Amino acid sequence: IPGEDYETVIRSHIDNCQGFVPILSNNTTLTGTRYYEKEWAWAFEAADRRGTPPDQFIFPLMLDQLEYSSIPAVFRNIHVGNLSHTDTDKELLIQKIRRAIIKAKEYGN
Repeated sequence: IPGEDYETVIRSHIDNCQGFVPILSNNTTLTGTRYYEKEWAWAFEAADRRGTPPDQFIFPLMLDQLEYSSIPAVFRNIHVGNLSHTDTDKELLIQKIRRAIIKAKEYGN
C-alpha cells in the first residue's frame, strides 16, 4: 500500500509469526549492510521477548552450499537446514520447507 511504513509492517509480522525461516545463500555472505540483517535481528528480539530459545523460533535454510565460516555468525549456534543438494529435485525441496514450517508451528504452540 503506498505510503505504508513497511518496516513497521515487517516487524509486526515477525513479532506475530509462529516461526521465522531466513533463507541463506551466497548473496547473504556479501559484505555491507543488507536490509535482511535487520529482519534477522528482529527475529532474535521476538524470540527473546517470547522467552523462546532462538532455535525454537528461527529455522534458517541454506539454498547454496556454504562453508561454516560463511554462515552468518548469528546462525552458527542454530541448526541450519541444507537445501543446497535439492536443486534437481523440486519435490524434495518443497518437502524440506514444509518440514521446517511444521517444526516452527510445533514450537509455536
